[in-house]
Amino acid sequence: MMKHKESSQKEKSILASKKAAGTVKKIIEMLEEDRYCIDIIQQIDGAIGLLKSARNQILDDHFDHCLLEKIQEDKEKTLDELKKVYRISN
Repeated sequence: MMKHKESSQKEKSILASKKAAGTVKKIIEMLEEDRYCIDIIQQIDGAIGLLKSARNQILDDHFDHCLLEKIQEDKEKTLDELKKVYRISN
């Protein structure tokens, strides 16, 4: 990953990732305690949402700071990476 100034997008992705980690820990505890399935599913959906948010923040940060330099270094490889990310997200 390219090094660049700390950004609010990076901070948001860190925060969302930490929240997701806490939610996953809670999900495991809920499973171990045989908690109500719908409650567990709601927590899973929350963790997924947080991780998607972190992913989007990181991707935005990549576009804002890294992409131009990476394209200049190796256009074909960079476009392949973008295509891969796009396929994974759809």
